[in-house]
Amino acid sequence: MAAVNDLLLENDLIIVGEVLVPVVHCLMVNPGSDISRIRRVYSHPQALGQCRTFLAKYPHWEKVPSFDTAGSARHVRDNGLLEEAAIASCRAAKFYGLEVLREGVQNSEENFTRFFAIQKASRLLDKGDKTSLAFATRNVPGMLHEAMGAFASRGINMTKVESRPRKGRAWEYVFFVDIDGHVNDPKVAEALTDLVRRAAFVKVLGSYPRAKPLH
Repeated sequence: MAAVNDLLLENDLIIVGEVLVPVVHCLMVNPGSDISRIRRVYSHPQALGQCRTFLAKYPHWEKVPSFDTAGSARHVRDNGLLEEAAIASCRAAKFYGLEVLREGVQNSEENFTRFFAIQKASRLLDKGDKTSLAFATRNVPGMLHEAMGAFASRGINMTKVESRPRKGRAWEYVFFVDIDGHVNDPKVAEALTDLVRRAAFVKVLGSYPRAKPLH
């Protein structure tokens, strides 16, 4: 998500929609192996964390971070070793000819990946009930509190806050925020005007319809 945020910030793009896709992690091995033979498990660090409860049952397994989940499945297939396993989607197992030993090994069933629909910036959608934006505060005590207050004082719900180091500015950060409402809603427009006065910069990344999880 961090890389996506950077791309949205640095390019002339806007978000026009989002999709929430459920994440189902599966434990897979080369055909002929079984769970008793596993010694190493490969997956993306986030996926390993999302399967921490399951993996804790096998403390003797070495957990090896990989660039992505599908790549870990390919790595296990290419090595062809019976003591290696991967955590990835069942679709990856089918694609690479691996055998699924356990399905749904993630900690929570309420685990989703969010995908954005983006387009070159022209104008924001007229309809939508969610807005994403990025801003940086001036390096002054209390400025982040004041910036957040632009929304809180108007009863606007903030559903996500994420920070990233600001490029070229040591010890300064960009805040990526999701709020309820459309930029054309009077309260949201008023809050953004207030935020512009307080912040070092503000960029609206898009107003769009809130997604419902796919099942």
